[in-house]
Amino acid sequence: MALFKRCSFCVVTGASRGLGREIAVQLAQGWSQQGVQSDLVLVSRTEKDLQAAKADIESSSPGTSVHVIPADLQDLSAIHEAFSRCAAVAAESSKKHEQFVIVHDAGSAGDITQPIVQQTDPSVLQEQLALNFTSMSILTSLFLSRFTSGERVVVNISSLLAKVHLAGFAMYSASRAARNALVGTFAAENPDVRFLTYTPGEFHSL
Repeated sequence: MALFKRCSFCVVTGASRGLGREIAVQLAQGWSQQGVQSDLVLVSRTEKDLQAAKADIESSSPGTSVHVIPADLQDLSAIHEAFSRCAAVAAESSKKHEQFVIVHDAGSAGDITQPIVQQTDPSVLQEQLALNFTSMSILTSLFLSRFTSGERVVVNISSLLAKVHLAGFAMYSASRAARNALVGTFAAENPDVRFLTYTPGEFHSL
């Protein structure tokens, strides 16, 4: 947990369940153990699950203020509003944040029963790309534009499917590989920001 130190502000997408929720829990516990004061913003589409995650984190991690923002990141028209709500948490907090972090875990494998040759509906393909790639790109840009001082960290949760190709996962694999490439470009353009790509079993720092 050495990466996440001092007074921190962190946004975790896809935080209502699975790996995203576990990351949020582990971050909060690490901060609490180190006496770090933090604001943790949980973003996902299911408010009930977000509230459950918030209750778990607050009960086990004193010093962490947990904020819930329900948002469907597949709906690109809602991205700016969702981020504005995240930024408002930082602006209204009494804490003096020295570090700003965003963890991207939101994503979906989509319908894995259909081979790619049967996936010819542009709207369906666009929806999957919107959640797995486009929303992450926009949120990262908004994050870097809004938070311009202090230590900034962008964490991309990737997948081995960005490298390993399995039947039924064509669009998911393509979008995860595209995210990895996007992070590399963000890193090249923003040398003062730390970018991390984490694939379960692998870890890359740019």
